[in-house]
Amino acid sequence: MGLLPASKRAVVFESESQTPTTA
Repeated sequence: MGLLPASKRAVVFESESQTPTTA
């Protein structure tokens, strides 16, 4: 329950860092 959200959050963070569109 803590690994799933953590993985998803990590992916989102990396995606945002690579493609800062929401910022």
